[in-house]
Amino acid sequence: MNEAPGIERTGYTPGLPPLFHSRAEIALIKDKSAHAGFGYLKRGRVMATTVADELVVPVPVDSGSVDAIDAARSRLVVDAGDTDTTVTVSEADAAKFRVGDEVVLNNLTPVYQDLGAITKIAAPANGQVVITVTNAVSGALMTVASRSALSHKTAAASPFYAASCVLDKDINTGTAGTDNAVPVSVVFGNCILYTAFLTGMSAKSLTDLGAIQDGVHTIIK
Repeated sequence: MNEAPGIERTGYTPGLPPLFHSRAEIALIKDKSAHAGFGYLKRGRVMATTVADELVVPVPVDSGSVDAIDAARSRLVVDAGDTDTTVTVSEADAAKFRVGDEVVLNNLTPVYQDLGAITKIAAPANGQVVITVTNAVSGALMTVASRSALSHKTAAASPFYAASCVLDKDINTGTAGTDNAVPVSVVFGNCILYTAFLTGMSAKSLTDLGAIQDGVHTIIK
């Protein structure tokens, strides 16, 4: 059978849809140890570097979308009052944090407050966990109704989060409290990715990564 020059005709091979439009082997990819406790994260998830311990990276970056269900954000289950040095999250969300992690509280407004390092994580009670922090909550805006949430601090300045890389493989970081880090591989640049397969890629994350969007592609230089 004659075929047109330059066209390779092959059968369809079932598998995962591609994350890379460019050749994956030329991308800047590095093995890292991710923070445990975030459950199942899909490849294409935009990640960030924790301020508290740059050796334990990454964690999911905050997408900046308060209304979205976001692995990076742990919603409060009890209002946090002015001068409080404790915040309360669900037992499942508490698994994302360790003593020593630096955390941020944010809400719908949006208001971002740097709560400093976690000093104590109480034992679960009735499906809730009280977390003690270094810096007190300021004001009366950090309520359940205002969708207030706790997240890891991944940048020095407000809003205290910044994207640094993208997962190139699916990972299960676990959902139970554990001090173990999870081996992952992440993409830092020199690639063209399919935008549809990226999670947590906000306008801010594009800037953080030095990336641009072109049609259906995201180019990370």
